[in-house]
Amino acid sequence: MLPLVFACVAQGSAPSAHQPIQVEGMLCHPTRLMVKLRDINDTSPVDDYRVLRTYPQIGYAVVEVPLGSLAAARAKLQQSAGVERADFDRAARVAYTPNDELWPDMWHARTIKADLAWDVTFGSSNVIVGVIDTGLNTAHPDLAGNVWVNAGEVPGNGLDDDGNGFVDDVHGYDFYYDDGTPNDVNGHGTACAGLVAAVQDNTIGVTGVAPRAKVMGLKCSTDEGYFYDSANVAAYLYAHQMGAKIVSCSFFSDRVSQSEMDAIDYIAANGVLPIVAAGNAATVYPYYPGAYENVLGVAATTSDNTRAGFSNFGSWVDVAAPGVSLRTTTAAGGYTAGFGGTSGATPQVAGLAALIWGAVPNLTVHQVRSIIEDTSTALSWDFSNYGLVNCDQAVRVALGMAEHQSKNPVVRYMTPYVAANRAGMGGRAETPARIYGRGFEAPRNVRIQMGTRNLTILRQTRNYVDFMLPNGSDLINVHVDKVLIKSLPRFASSLTAYTMIEAASQGGGWVTGGFAETARADGINMTCTRRSDGLIRMDGTFRKVTTIGAGMRLQIRRHYSGVTSGTEKIYLYDWSSASLPYGSFRLLSTLPAISSPGTNLIDVPEPWRYIDEDGTMYLRVETVDTLEGAVFYVDQAMILQR
Repeated sequence: MLPLVFACVAQGSAPSAHQPIQVEGMLCHPTRLMVKLRDINDTSPVDDYRVLRTYPQIGYAVVEVPLGSLAAARAKLQQSAGVERADFDRAARVAYTPNDELWPDMWHARTIKADLAWDVTFGSSNVIVGVIDTGLNTAHPDLAGNVWVNAGEVPGNGLDDDGNGFVDDVHGYDFYYDDGTPNDVNGHGTACAGLVAAVQDNTIGVTGVAPRAKVMGLKCSTDEGYFYDSANVAAYLYAHQMGAKIVSCSFFSDRVSQSEMDAIDYIAANGVLPIVAAGNAATVYPYYPGAYENVLGVAATTSDNTRAGFSNFGSWVDVAAPGVSLRTTTAAGGYTAGFGGTSGATPQVAGLAALIWGAVPNLTVHQVRSIIEDTSTALSWDFSNYGLVNCDQAVRVALGMAEHQSKNPVVRYMTPYVAANRAGMGGRAETPARIYGRGFEAPRNVRIQMGTRNLTILRQTRNYVDFMLPNGSDLINVHVDKVLIKSLPRFASSLTAYTMIEAASQGGGWVTGGFAETARADGINMTCTRRSDGLIRMDGTFRKVTTIGAGMRLQIRRHYSGVTSGTEKIYLYDWSSASLPYGSFRLLSTLPAISSPGTNLIDVPEPWRYIDEDGTMYLRVETVDTLEGAVFYVDQAMILQR
């Protein structure tokens, strides 16, 4: 089936007899309708018009109507008793095919339907994408035409001509070495820039997703590829100052940086969309800046639309894009077919954002992000919150050619899961809590109840709702637009309980389940399989944990199958030792692996050691001496806190 194509007829020009027109969001023939008759042998219902041909096999007639009366004629025929249905004669053509010589190798662009999007728009040279990376080869023959130029700066005169605080920043800036030449010794940044906006239809090389956008070279790393906050923060602010609409950030760390988060929050609130790699550690542990709320975090997929084995994933990741065997530009002036990682996925999403803004310049950051997320194609729920980006659908929604439909609301987790029943406090104790997922944005009406009591909502966003959680064991019911979408059973406790959000296994093991399975001791288990090296390893996360109060414990109920003499070791990551992977997990417990369900309460001394600045804790369970086919079952895993 040929893909749909949508294009706008120039305003003020009359359509020719063959030129498609756009009616009701559809591109179609200007004078023809496809009419299904109740009796194909009786064409009297269409006697007011000319019947060009009939298809008796399926009961359709091709009907010609006067130019300019298409919609009215269709409406009239739909009211006829002899007409089953009347449809526009939809226009379609082969998707746009650029003449760039390596286009046949660019499977990734077709996977995200960039070629279909080009039937609608090529974007605009007015849209600037800041590539915050290792630099940019501004002379690359497939990039030079799309490299941003600071018109207020005179090249090479050693002066700050435009008074922006930077000397000779003609194509961007080197924020680490503090000069106006963002030269790319490493090569990573040039590869990312090619995926954003390599020049299209120049008969050479590759094409970017946004082939008319401009790329701004923002070098923040050392030549060895290390990024420092002092350079990153400066680049974020410069991108905003100099008119970039998007920043593409293909770097990551496991540690929260308050200065970086503040800079990102600032530019996001002032018209810049940060698009950030999720990271390549094959884990659900949140990596930053990809896990900040005000960025669009990107995971990587393979050619069969499954998660790339190296890609980080989980509820904190927003969307996904191809991330293996990517064709793009190199710093040496040539091309590679081997670029990848979430580093390669991210600039493709940045290119999509540039396409959208190029087509509809007055959209807000929030609107562009919403369009990208809501038009994404659903993948496995624990992969990313929204799915694989779809350029074609996104630009059609942006242009009003298709309806913007928000994703169905989904609850991923609640944290904390139980509020403490604090005796002696007088009255009912309440704790701030968060329900995380998607589809909660106003004007949708979100109502959270405990039993029949409506709970106080503090904040309502696209992906989460903050509310006050009373103590008690009644169900928490989440309603969106008067529809119950989730009931969360609870239990009575004298402590505040944070349930494990999600889990993964590196090195060949496989995890099934997460929050729903580990929130209660009810016999419904999350499972983790044995790796080929004989080790069972599960990595899990707790989110939005505070250190208020004393006496923290880890409660875990679990058992094993296929284990006769295994040894289980339970760790928490010690943030005081350094950020992952440079620090260490601290061993809290060593126990025999048990074959029947059992619960242990494990003291967590000095709890501040194990909680990062965003309230995240990392759990690791490792079990050795297991048999082939062994499985780890987790019925409940939570942090308990007074």
